[in-house]
Amino acid sequence: ISRGSRVLLTESLPLGVVRLADKHGRNDPPTPEDLAEMKKQVRAVAKRAAQAVRKTEFRTCVGSSGTIQSLSMVFEAAIRGRELGPSGHRTLTRAGLKQVNRLLRRTTLKEKLKIPGLDPRRRDIAVAGGLLLAWILKRTGAEEIMVGERGLREGVLLDFVRRQGERKVPDRNVRARSVDRLLRRSNA
Repeated sequence: ISRGSRVLLTESLPLGVVRLADKHGRNDPPTPEDLAEMKKQVRAVAKRAAQAVRKTEFRTCVGSSGTIQSLSMVFEAAIRGRELGPSGHRTLTRAGLKQVNRLLRRTTLKEKLKIPGLDPRRRDIAVAGGLLLAWILKRTGAEEIMVGERGLREGVLLDFVRRQGERKVPDRNVRARSVDRLLRRSNA
């Protein structure tokens, strides 16, 4: 949680989607028991942190992981039927995430390959990611999450460059942006 550049609260929890999927994602698609076990683990690890975040009365929730990006793209492409445009920020509401989670929970890994917007490399962790994000949004009181197009690595790199005193960070080149758009459109 931050206000401007001032950090007010930080939390780091041993609760990633890969860990969650590996431990509780034995069935394809997951059973109600698998989902209940995932929720139980999330609650046990994150309950205190979620309460602390909620008390701050934050205004904007931002997500930057590839899993969150993929979930927001599924909402746009598979649920809303929109063609995925060039890169940019998206907003994913709790209601929209609920629709995405319903779709992901009832499909097998093979069927997930056909879901528009879903990064095929994330299909095995998408259910765990959706469940974790839904739990966090609900427990912190966030109605939506702004999904950034960049991830943690880019942030670390930009922070490093800023600390080195460089005034302007060049944008990624045209070729890289073009390749990114093509990959997203072809679901590759």
